[in-house]
Amino acid sequence: MLLSCTEGEDQLQDPPHLAMLEIEELENQELLFTALASNFAKLAISEYGFIYGEGSQLNLSEDFVVQRFGKPSEQFSLSPIHYMERGKEYYVSAYVKAGSETYQSEPTPFVGKGLAAFALDHIEMPDPLYFGDTVRFFGKNVFPLIDKYLASINKVEAEVVEVEKDYFSILIPYMKLSNKVDDDYVFDFHVFADTKATVVQQKVNFREPVFEQGAIQKVDFGEWINIRGQYFGIDDIVPEVDGKSLGYGNVTQTDSSISIRINFNLSSDTPSIVLPIRGGNYMLEQFAQLNPSYLLPNQEYVGYGNQNFLIKGVNLNATNLLITDHAQFNVESEDLYVFASNGEIDLNYSKEFEISPRVSKLYLNNLGELGDNYVQVHLQDAVLGHSRIPTTMGFLTSKTSKAVGIGKNGFVFSEDKIVKIDIESRTFQQVKTLPASFVGYSTTFAQFAENKLIYVGYLSADGSLTRFVEYNPVTNSYVILPDVPSRAVRPAFVYSHGDFVYIEGGIGVKGVREADFVEESFKYNTKTKSWINLNRVFKNNEYSGPWHSFVYNGILMIGGGFAEPWDDGRAGMKVMSFNAQHETWEDFQFEDLGAMGDFEGFQFINGKFMNYSERYVTGLDLVSGKSFTVDNFPRNNISGMRFNTGFAANEKYYFISTGGILYEADPVYFLIDYYDI
Repeated sequence: MLLSCTEGEDQLQDPPHLAMLEIEELENQELLFTALASNFAKLAISEYGFIYGEGSQLNLSEDFVVQRFGKPSEQFSLSPIHYMERGKEYYVSAYVKAGSETYQSEPTPFVGKGLAAFALDHIEMPDPLYFGDTVRFFGKNVFPLIDKYLASINKVEAEVVEVEKDYFSILIPYMKLSNKVDDDYVFDFHVFADTKATVVQQKVNFREPVFEQGAIQKVDFGEWINIRGQYFGIDDIVPEVDGKSLGYGNVTQTDSSISIRINFNLSSDTPSIVLPIRGGNYMLEQFAQLNPSYLLPNQEYVGYGNQNFLIKGVNLNATNLLITDHAQFNVESEDLYVFASNGEIDLNYSKEFEISPRVSKLYLNNLGELGDNYVQVHLQDAVLGHSRIPTTMGFLTSKTSKAVGIGKNGFVFSEDKIVKIDIESRTFQQVKTLPASFVGYSTTFAQFAENKLIYVGYLSADGSLTRFVEYNPVTNSYVILPDVPSRAVRPAFVYSHGDFVYIEGGIGVKGVREADFVEESFKYNTKTKSWINLNRVFKNNEYSGPWHSFVYNGILMIGGGFAEPWDDGRAGMKVMSFNAQHETWEDFQFEDLGAMGDFEGFQFINGKFMNYSERYVTGLDLVSGKSFTVDNFPRNNISGMRFNTGFAANEKYYFISTGGILYEADPVYFLIDYYDI
């Protein structure tokens, strides 16, 4: 470039000179332009660099430029910062600016080598950041072709939306957030361009959600409440309403709304809603209120525990809703099974229950308020679970215990413990503890005598020692009496008449596994407190198992299993009446019942002498003289019946199971099948 000179200026001074000295290829495909500048000492240079592009007519305002500000040294070098296609011819020219003048060297051709890897200088992003925002990456060697970029954030595909000379921009996609350090999320940016990868890890401050507060939404059961706002994201939100986490199908969400289905009973008029979003728990109050529920009037159901009752109502809830007039049988205790839709409750007592009332009234619980309407359910089952045995009284399920029923109570005698079972209140109470010497003894019999006292026999584990106790259930007191002379662990006959308690025959300790019959018979005088030997041989082989004594029409009776006259495995039941004058038994009623199972739990209730076993309930009707079976006894539905602790009380029969339940069998609800032999 020619320079003009003022008058007087040294005409022999060399003019400024600018020339390309070298184009050097460095590592990683990077180029280095070098120029030589001479005779510029007197010029006020403000900028220098290189202009490069596809044609030889290079222009500072139109072509690529890499520059520095200030005055260069005589030899200066810079690398290009723009993409140039590999193998294509380009031109480069050095330049300097001094005032309004620009000086350029002659253009020099060179071949493009592609672009060196992007070199990050800094990042610019909104603070806080959210989905849809853009992040700008500033640096050199920016790849210029936007459609050739591949980008991802935390392995989620992202879009490069802008490319300029010195930066490119990435749009933050919607994604689930997981990688978090302290209070910030960490984004892993992966960008691929011109076969080169750029990997950047950056902490970001993510935007908090914003909620719109509107009027309280009043909804029926099963309807949805809507929460509106901004910045909810797409993470799976599991709200808590009144402390209950909502499961799948009860929540829908978008970036600006969350809908919650209310299919459970709210515990207050203004339930709290907690929304866990991106690590924070956001509590919302006074958002929703469930409309009141009520039952339709005049609903009565008669049926069985294993059938469903459809209870009608309005805006019914599914759980923790039904309250009965029996404190022990509310839904909260899982004694009833309910499934509710908006207009009815499908109720079943047997799907979850262990105990259940015979007749119950069910009310709706609306936030602690009971409605006026109720549903009455009358169950017709032969056997219902009456009450749960306390966990501290597992000994009541022992085979070595015995029980007696008196009025509306039962008394169980187990080693050194005496337990009272109150039928009406469904409670268990250990009312007395015998001396420690009774521990380890089996209870061989418990007999309620005519003097209103209970006489209890005990036998040591090896059968060598016996004990005898008189218990007063009214005063809750006991007296230890002279030992029982019989060594039977399972006496055949135990009964009371007048002033005497009788014990006859049975089997000894060895007889549990082999023949060890006890043939002696004794009676105890409750007044003189002494034992008397009846001096007769009891024929054990004629009887099957312990018999049960009872009073019918003022006459003492005894009944049980009778082995003769059959020898083909069949069993009979027999009832005999007591001849007080001769202290002997006379036949009263006898039936061949076939092979009807073991004789385990004999009881006499309402004119019927019955035997309860785990397979059958059979009996003799003393009024009609007929034998019968009970068709609706649950049989295999009850695990481990313990008839040794069975007792009659309140005109019902009670027995304990190994599962820790006291069951109530009510003969009023027996489906009796009479037959003649």
